[in-house]
Amino acid sequence: MSFSVSYDELINILAFSMLIMAMMISMASTVSQMIPLYRIQSGILTLIVILTGLSPVETYESNSRVLILLLFALIPILLILAIEPLLAQATVAEVKSGWRHILLLFRKDVRDNIYRRALPVWLSQQFSYQHSILSIVVDLILIILAFVTAFSIEKKDPLLASILAISLSLLLLGLSIMRSKHDIISQIMGLLVMEHGMFLAAIRIISSPVIVITFVVGLFLYIAITLTILVVLLPDLHRISNTIEIDQQDHLQG
Repeated sequence: MSFSVSYDELINILAFSMLIMAMMISMASTVSQMIPLYRIQSGILTLIVILTGLSPVETYESNSRVLILLLFALIPILLILAIEPLLAQATVAEVKSGWRHILLLFRKDVRDNIYRRALPVWLSQQFSYQHSILSIVVDLILIILAFVTAFSIEKKDPLLASILAISLSLLLLGLSIMRSKHDIISQIMGLLVMEHGMFLAAIRIISSPVIVITFVVGLFLYIAITLTILVVLLPDLHRISNTIEIDQQDHLQG
């Protein structure tokens, strides 16, 4: 029993690390700072999924469930690998956009060229010091609200309540990122942070294997829609409007 409790405590520590990463993403002054933080957060989520799959707790004894959970770990792994080249492609508005050209992004020369062209655009979208301070204040208020709500709902199991609180916090921080940052790339980052919150809840809170599978399949479709926006729609939108700023998308040309 002590071993299983230490497993839960370790997973909770990792979940808190995800929350810290989300706050740092929200505070980041440029897109180029947000991407490595998101990758770290995805890596932490991958580790949580693997530890959950290997957990000796009775709930996870089914071999099929273990296999399913380990397969689900592929989702954040794929995001770790793909997020930067996809965001870079959307930023530079490549003429050859779309799914059939995605494999080209895994060629180092193509990837490096697109990244070099995207970096100046990312750096130009810099937020002020005052914006970062305001983000900290808003994020702390949202986190407190999430923890109060979660511990009001789940009073018997503090470890479960903390996971619920972190999941709610990630959802709220994702919305905060989308509200406070006005470029299209940051909007996608906010959606992906929210996805991490829902993924964490599915893996750690929902006990029924059928519900977990259904929920994560839904998340997979959610991610697929987000990636479709990245791969197909954003490059075309940027190419037409010549900007990644949301408030300038009503001035479309061509």
